[in-house]
Amino acid sequence: MMQNIRVAQEGFRSETQQYANISSALAANQSMNHFALYPQVPREPGSYSVAWGAPCPAQTCSSGMEWSMLPLHVDGPVRFGYSTIAGRAGERPLAVVTIDGKPVAWPVPKDDWYIITAVGDIEGNGVFTTMLASSFSNEVQIDRGSR
Repeated sequence: MMQNIRVAQEGFRSETQQYANISSALAANQSMNHFALYPQVPREPGSYSVAWGAPCPAQTCSSGMEWSMLPLHVDGPVRFGYSTIAGRAGERPLAVVTIDGKPVAWPVPKDDWYIITAVGDIEGNGVFTTMLASSFSNEVQIDRGSR
């Protein structure tokens, strides 16, 4: 799904000359920004999947933005909630994300950029995992998180 979002961000940029700054904040397992996840992740242990396609709640999406603006094809429920923010060249991301106990150091971007996070309870045990991808690198970073 994160790769689909990456491809969709590139498609959006080819049409609009900028990446889509959809989420109101970047969500991660150690942040208080779970409100920014789409779709909203169930908080009860044992809840594994949520439906994609509902309108984006006001606190979840940036003003005037919707996940439907990205050319994503989702065939069924997803196990994670997603957030994606974007910005312009020279505008350093203000988002704080920790991977394996260390804050991610964002470079000063020479080009427009996007960041994607996926947050979910993989095993249904109340332990949330964050996955992080961005236009800064082709890596996907994973933080197993805590309760």
